[in-house]
Amino acid sequence: MKYLIAILSAVVLMTGASLQQISKNDKYGINPIVDTLSQIDKANQILPLVLTKEQIQKLLPKIERCRDNVRNQEKKEADRIKALSADADKVLADAVKGVVPPQEFLKRVSSLFDQFENERNGVKAANALIMNDAMNQILDAGQKKRILGVVDKVFNNTTKKWEDASENEKMTFFALSVLLDDDGYQFLVKLGAK
Repeated sequence: MKYLIAILSAVVLMTGASLQQISKNDKYGINPIVDTLSQIDKANQILPLVLTKEQIQKLLPKIERCRDNVRNQEKKEADRIKALSADADKVLADAVKGVVPPQEFLKRVSSLFDQFENERNGVKAANALIMNDAMNQILDAGQKKRILGVVDKVFNNTTKKWEDASENEKMTFFALSVLLDDDGYQFLVKLGAK
């Protein structure tokens, strides 16, 4: 049972329950407004930086490189999950017949998702380095200070998690949660095109 819970938790983490994924079927037709609201939220966090068009054009390739890193990791994970298909189908067919799923299979799946988590952390660390370097080169001191203010205001309002964080941790958090977010990226593309 422990392994089954771990597998289900990993799948939930992998798919990421977010505002953007409220409904796959969108039976009430709300996805477009939810996407718009999410971009407004990111705009509220990005606009205080008062980025120039030139700065946006310099940031976008760095963000795209990081997004490629994430997509490559997702592709690797998808390929490894697909490789489990035949075994998973057999285990499920046996389970329908009353056979308890073998611990070896459950451990294998759990280990796979542990690997995914470790690899994702590696991608996140690499992306943090790329973005910290880019922000340090492209943004001025005032913009960096405004990033700290956004993190303190927007993200501390609910959890106070960032109250004692270093400036570097706040910059990294902003990069990963705002600039690399799909809606943050889409907003920057639109902002840079105006």
